[in-house]
Parts: sequence; C-alpha cells; structure tokens
Amino acid sequence: MTDLNKHIIDLAEDTLSTFSAIASTAQETLTSVHGVSAQGFAQGNTFTGVEAERNLHRINRETQEGYSQLAREPAIARLVIEDPEGNQKVLYVARKYQVAVDEVTLASYQSSMGRLASLPTGDADTINNTEFTVIEKCLLKPTQSSDKLWDSKDNRFDNEELGSQSISSLRQLLSLVDVDAASSFDAMLTGAEPDDVIRQGLIHEIRRTMSLRDQPILDKFQDEIFRLPINSKLIMMGPPGTGKTTTLIKRLSQKIDTQNLAAEEKRYATSDTAGREHARSWKMFTPTELLKHYLSEAFAREDVPARNEDISTWNSEQLRLARNVFGYLQRANNKGKFILKQKADFISQSAIIDPISWYEAIKHHHQERFFNQLMQGKDVISRLDSQIEKSLAEHLSEILTNTKPANIIDVVGRITLIENDIKKSLEQLNRDIEELLKTFANREFKNNRTLFPDLAAHIDLLELEDDDDDESTFDGDDEAEDQVTATSRKTTNNEAFIQYKKAIRSLARYRYNKRSLPKKGVSYAVIQWLGENRVPDKDELLTLGKLASVRNALNRFRNTYRRYVSDIPASYKAFRTKAFGERLYYEKLPEKTIHVSSYELDTILLMGLEAARAMMSNRAISRANNGGLPSLLKTVSSHFYNQVLVDEATDFSVIQLAAMKNLSTLSSESFFACGDFNQRITGVGIRDPKQLAWIANDLRTQHITAVYRQSRILNELAVKLLQASNGDLSAKGELPDSSAHEGLKPVFIEECQDTRAISQWLATRIVEIESMTSPLPTTAVLVQDDSQIKPLADALNEELEPYNLRADPCEGGRTLGEGNNVRIFSVEHIKGLEFEAVFFVGVDKLAETMPELFHKFLYVGFTRAATYLGLTSDGKLPSPLSQMREEFVDDWC
Repeated sequence: MTDLNKHIIDLAEDTLSTFSAIASTAQETLTSVHGVSAQGFAQGNTFTGVEAERNLHRINRETQEGYSQLAREPAIARLVIEDPEGNQKVLYVARKYQVAVDEVTLASYQSSMGRLASLPTGDADTINNTEFTVIEKCLLKPTQSSDKLWDSKDNRFDNEELGSQSISSLRQLLSLVDVDAASSFDAMLTGAEPDDVIRQGLIHEIRRTMSLRDQPILDKFQDEIFRLPINSKLIMMGPPGTGKTTTLIKRLSQKIDTQNLAAEEKRYATSDTAGREHARSWKMFTPTELLKHYLSEAFAREDVPARNEDISTWNSEQLRLARNVFGYLQRANNKGKFILKQKADFISQSAIIDPISWYEAIKHHHQERFFNQLMQGKDVISRLDSQIEKSLAEHLSEILTNTKPANIIDVVGRITLIENDIKKSLEQLNRDIEELLKTFANREFKNNRTLFPDLAAHIDLLELEDDDDDESTFDGDDEAEDQVTATSRKTTNNEAFIQYKKAIRSLARYRYNKRSLPKKGVSYAVIQWLGENRVPDKDELLTLGKLASVRNALNRFRNTYRRYVSDIPASYKAFRTKAFGERLYYEKLPEKTIHVSSYELDTILLMGLEAARAMMSNRAISRANNGGLPSLLKTVSSHFYNQVLVDEATDFSVIQLAAMKNLSTLSSESFFACGDFNQRITGVGIRDPKQLAWIANDLRTQHITAVYRQSRILNELAVKLLQASNGDLSAKGELPDSSAHEGLKPVFIEECQDTRAISQWLATRIVEIESMTSPLPTTAVLVQDDSQIKPLADALNEELEPYNLRADPCEGGRTLGEGNNVRIFSVEHIKGLEFEAVFFVGVDKLAETMPELFHKFLYVGFTRAATYLGLTSDGKLPSPLSQMREEFVDDWC
C-alpha cells in the first residue's frame, strides 16, 4: 500500500466517524430544542413588540433548519491547518450552520474561519489575529444509505506533498482494505483495488440532473468576492462555467444571516421601508423565466428561502413598477400616461448603441421643461401678485433667482418648505373660481336640463386623447379632476361636468392672456360643442381668466416633489416629438402619443427612480414632512431592497441595469451582478464595459477566469471560436491545472436539413453517449426558434423509442423537462443552463436570421456542454465554423 493510499484511508476513517458524530449531535439537539420564547427576553425590555416576535420566530426557524441541514449534510470540507508554531489541527467545515461536537472542530463556511476552505493548499490567511496555513484539503459530498451508513462520494483531495487526487467513495475505499468487512468478498470478485478508487487529478463529475452545479466551497477568488461588505456595488465578469451565479447565491446566503455579518455591516441589516425583515429584503433579476425556475433548487441548497416574487425577470418588474407604483401606465381605475406596446419598436439604432446619450438628453429636457414651467409661473405671479400674499410671491421669486435647471432638486426642496403657504393661497383661489364656474354651469343647466348627459354622450364619441398642453396641465384644482380621462366605459354626468369646468377655465385663461385656445384635446372639442352662445360673456371670461391665470401659475409650485416624478411621461412625449422632428433617436413615432415601447418605458422608469431617490435624499423635503417622506416617495421606497442581485447582466441594457441598481435601499445601495460580454444574446444588452461606470461611479468590475464546467477540448474550442469571431479574449476560460477532464472532440454533420434525417443523426449520437456513460446524462438539443421544437421532438421520439428514451419539447422556455429525458429548447432560452451533452441544430440558418448575434449564440451554445457537443447544418458550415473543421469528427464510436 502506498503512502498516499494509507494517508487517504486514515482520512476516510476519521471523516466518516466525524460525520456520524456531527449528525448525531445535530439530531439530538433538534429533538430537544423547542425554541426561545418571547417571555425569556421580557425583563431586558429589548425584544418587545412585533419586531421582537418576528426576530424570535426567525431565530427559532433558522435554528431548526440549521440542525436539520447538519443532520443531512454534516460537513463539506476537511482541512488540516497549521499555526505559526507548527501546531496542526483538523478543521471540518459545514455549509452554513455549525454545532458543538466533542473533539471535533467545526466551522460554518460562511464564518471567517470557514474562509480557509477556499484557500489552495500552501496558502495562509489570518483569522482572529492568528495566521493559519492550509496543509491539506478534502472537499466532501456526504451521503447516507438506507441502513444509515455514511459515505462521501466524488471527493476532491489536495495535499502540499501528495498532490491532487479524486476519491470516488470513502466507504468503498475502506471496504477494500477491511478484511473483516462483508463487502470484501464483493471487492475480491470485482478485482477492485484502492488505486481504482483514488485517481490522480480532478476527475469530471458527470451531469445527471438538471440543476445548477453544486459548488459548496468557492475558490479563493470567488470567496473574496462573495465576502465583500454588504454595501458593495460589483459586477463579476467571466466566461461560462466559472461559478458566477453560484457566487451570487452564496453571497446572498451569507448576507441574509446577520450572525455572519461584520459589525460595520449590521447597520444595513434592518427591516426595509416596506417592513420586510432583512432576510427577506432582497431581489434577484434573471433574463428568462426558465433560468428563474432553474435557480430555485440552488437557493434551497444554500438554505435561502426564495419565493416566486424574490426572483424576477425585468419585464415583470418593469410592468409592476410602471403600472402599480409610479402610475405611468393606464389601469382600469386611473388615468396613467401610457399604454405599453411590448412588441413596438420606435427607437433608432443610435439610441440602442448609445443609450446613455439618449437618456441624458431626455433627462436634460425634463429638467429644463420643469424649470421653465416654474419660471413661467413666477413671472405670472410677479405680474398679478395682488391675488396672493406679497411675501409668498417674493419668496418664490427669491428661490428661482440665480439658479439653473441642473439644480432643480434643490429648488424643489426649498419650494416644499413653503408648501403650506402655497396651499393656503390656492384654497382661496379655488373657492373663487369654483363659485364662478358653478354659477355659469347652473345658468346653462337651467336653460337645458340635458346639457351634461348630452355632453357626456358627445365626449364618448370623441375618441380623443386628453393630451393637454403644458399650460393647461396646471388648470386643475384637485387630484380627482386630474384622473378624469376618456375610457372605454361611458362618461358619467359628473365627469362631463368636470370636463365642462376644465374647458371653460382654459378658455377664460387664454382669452385673458389674449391668446387662442389650442385646437387639440378634449377641452377644445367641448368648447366647439358648446358654441359661443353657451359660454360665459367677455367680461365674465376676463374675470375668471385673471383668477385662473394666477392659480395656473401657483399650481406649478404645488406638490413639486411629486410632480417632478409623475410628470416625466409628459416630458418624454414632448422630447420624443421634438427629437423625431430633428431626426434624432427615433425611426418613427407611434400612432398615438399614449403608446410607448418597452425600451422607452425602461428609460422613463429609470428617470422616475432617480428622481424619487434624489427627493428622498433632500433634507428640505424630509424636514417639510416632519422627518418622514411624502406619500408618493414613501410608496416608491417601499419597493427598495437591502440587496439587489442580477444574473446574466449583459443580456440587460445599461438603462435596465441602472434601474435595478436604483431599487436598492438608500442606506445599503447593495448591488451585485454577474455576466459575460461574449454571451450577450439580446440586441439591447449592454455592449461596452465603459458603460458600467455610468450605472454607479463606485461600481467595481471583478474578472474571474477559472472554468469548472467544460472539458479541456471543449474549452479550447470555445477559445478558438472567440478568436475567429473577434470575441473578447480577455474573458476566455482557463481550466485548473489539476483538471483531468480531457473530453472528446465535437461531432458535426453538413447538408442535413430534413427533420427525419436530423432526428436519426441525433438519436445515433445520443445512443453513443449512453453507451459510454449510462444512464444518459443531461442532454439538450438547441433549435433556432420555438416553431421547430415540437416537430423535432415528435421525430426524435420515434427514433429513441427502441431505447426507451424520450425527448421533451421545452417550448417558450417554460419548462426544464423531466428526469434524464432529452430536452429540446430554443437557443434564446438556455442562458445560464448547463448540460453534459449539447446538440446545436441548423447553425447555418441561425447565421442567416441573426447575423449580428450569431457568434454570441454559437458561443453560448458551445459553452453549455461539459463533455459532448454536436452540430448540424442544413447546408455547409457557416463562417467561422467552416475554418474550424479540423476540430470536429463524424462520430464518437
């Protein structure tokens, strides 16, 4: 027996006995512990009230879950560490929780001591003022048989002197050297030896299930990233298979557990504005529903309770925010400003390539428009200040003197401090104006009792957008009036009366200012319908017009904090019309100004979020509300999270990423993302690393390159593809030197376009795979779009029937398939997934239909496979594959 084998046998004995000790202690504690009661904290008076009950419930829940996890998985690593005096000890590391066990040193991986498990052997780190060097490391995967015997399979062993080894089974190894073991007879029959269980290098673990690869211990670089302070802003960049998503999930798992947070981090770990406890105050964004479903099991392994709403696609979050929070989209019971046209496309390529310039232009337009509205109001008030308190007029003039649009937030804050004076003056003006309008309306009503029912019927026939000009926007006197619009239901008599008042009031103000009422919108249509004989006379209109002019001016200073956020859609409409006229940023305008595309809505939402956050940070606004937030800002802030995470970030636009970042709480601003520019498969996805700095000035970029998924052959193929397609070679993957996963060359077939021929070729290759590694490992077939999935699945199932294998059509990216069935996906849905075998069907057709993104789709498809890769082409292989023919073979036989 070699020294290596003897050492590992000793390790196996110690490990399995330690598993039993840890699991038994955890199970005993789990049985005896009943949780802590609130009464136990009553005397200290620190855990009282709802928050105390919530904290105690969480503590009890986590205690129960922790012991349960240790009973199932006692440890994930065994280390031998040495202090500066040369003293060595064995340290076991658990995934998340720990328990006191006699003569066993056990640490949670998420603790500072657990950090040692990520170090390569020979490296050292200082923990609690003591430096420890890792002499030996064995990564473990505990399992328990039906007869309660512990084992650990597919173990990774590394020792400074003995090198790297793969150990298939600790219990099998012990049975081979235990002459008294009942299984030794079986070992004799098979001729197995310790050398068959202990193999040189890191052996590849075949993918048998559709789940994110479990990586209990991160490498040194991943570990440094996931332990960064909770208030960090970082984006991880790296090729596929580097464990980026796993690092994100492990970071979240650690950061929601306050026990693992450093003292300076704990001030961020409080309940958020919505009242969510810290452990629940997080949101992760993914580009597809399929990837969202795929992540759920990975969250469960790390003991992160993930509800459906915790992991979200941006499309669903966009709709929720724009419709329910900001009110930018129409609903059944409110006006809104837009109707979302998901498939509409009004934007030019220049705005897609450089969205930052487009966004900044819109933002500047909104600031100027809003500022000019205030200045116009100030000028009217200065001219007609006899209608309001002179001191108020002087104060407003002082605020706006020697300022600029760029300082609009400061201006709004100062105006908010005198909000009560503004409202007081408006109340008197509103009463005077309302009295006049009711007098006019009552007079016409006496002449015609059906006036308002007739007007309501007329309004229903108009089918006009109530698209008031900027000036008329400020004619309203209450929120209810602002919400009235033409809808699919019938207009009520009360709504007709409100439209009558708006129209008469606008007419009077324009006549007083010696101007004509704009010939658009509902107000103009109402005046036309009334005719000259049913509107007030000249003197009445001038009296009303003077009052309406002052109120219109003063209304510009009412609720400025809210209007600066809610008026963004109006500014955007104006900008869109102006820019299109100047042939900037837009290919065309929508049929109706109320229509907006998803790409445009992203920009409007980001502006709303930035504006709201700026208002929340303004001390004057807080002071004006007795240290709190006004209702709109409070509503917006209730949708902020202590932690925001983004997977596959490069599939999102820089505008979308900035919006996600702005969903983090103002205190933590915690934002963690991961991605790879070589894998951007959306036309709007972020294109340039330089754009990342715009999302946040202090957003760091961290690159990782160590690949743990692919064979050496397929990794080299992916690198050659990047070289041939001018990809980003700085993000190429590098396998660890100890990896023993050499792999097989990919296979291909050309001029194979008939569905039957394709299915026959695929079935032959799939059967080859199963003959080499039975049962069939995870296998995916990628097609160009959903229309190809069902026909190919039907044909492939006929070919696979003799082998009792099935192909699952995974249409629309809504399912992951079942068991070890072959999965058929549209290529657009497989970001973030990984398989042992991948077949790419019709690569030449994909090149024809998606010339701009073809190379990226190809790279994504190539890097989904761990060992087996196959391609079919309807015709000849397209470039750059045609220049890489020598990398492919016909079959694996």
